[in-house]
Amino acid sequence: MTPRESTPDSIDPLGSALDEVETTWEALAREDPLWAILVEPGKERGGWDPSEFFERGRAEIAQALSRARGLSLPVSADGRALDFGCGAGRLTQGLAAHFAHVDGVDVSPTMIELARKYNRFPDTCRYHVNPASDLRLFESNQFEFIYSNCVLQHMAPSLALSYIREFVRVLKPAKTLVFQVPDLLGGPKFTALSAASHAASRLDLRRRAGRLIGHRDERSPLAEMKMFTISQPIVEGALDRAGADVVHVDFLSRAERTFHGPLWERLAQRWNVGFVSKTYYATKRA
Repeated sequence: MTPRESTPDSIDPLGSALDEVETTWEALAREDPLWAILVEPGKERGGWDPSEFFERGRAEIAQALSRARGLSLPVSADGRALDFGCGAGRLTQGLAAHFAHVDGVDVSPTMIELARKYNRFPDTCRYHVNPASDLRLFESNQFEFIYSNCVLQHMAPSLALSYIREFVRVLKPAKTLVFQVPDLLGGPKFTALSAASHAASRLDLRRRAGRLIGHRDERSPLAEMKMFTISQPIVEGALDRAGADVVHVDFLSRAERTFHGPLWERLAQRWNVGFVSKTYYATKRA
């Protein structure tokens, strides 16, 4: 794998956004990696049982594949799958039970080390640190199935859209791409209590990461788990220009409030706008 390179004639305009993601998730990976991936009350500070953690991943992948097949999308068990933003390998291991070969990619070296530790399919499942704003470590038309959940939402939209275009490039023609991105949605007001509770949980995660990497200012952007949204027309337009067609979009869940930008700024925002989590099912045009 070739590290991200920067020269006077070739400067990655997305490098700054990627560096921020890498710094944040490397800190979280060292502090409490499983909880950073699946934030649930009572699971912080090493509270996740790894067997339960990975069973959640297996169940999610089984459901995603069933949903894709229900939409008449091609899913070939003898093919190669990609888990983008694999973290500790929760979903990669689930994919490895269904595909002949699986690749997991993440920006955090510590997450990848942990994923390799938990790898139950060493002969068919490989993990890669990817310090680039693209997927140049893979040639075009490599994968039968690509999956990404709760990953793109932590990136600036410009960076997320860059990866979406790369998903299409490395996907084989007529094969299946499934990924999740939140979209802002107007809605009724929610109780301040539920919103504050949700924000406090995320804020605690950011504070702990900040202490880990040595930032005394608790509002330091280097340690924030940021959340962003991208509107559906923009996502669909990016897919279309890259050569893919959206087959279906699932609306999965509704949030209590706006989920966009730095966490500490969100604490001061009103609670009258939410977001909906959308999962896109797409195929690459032949």
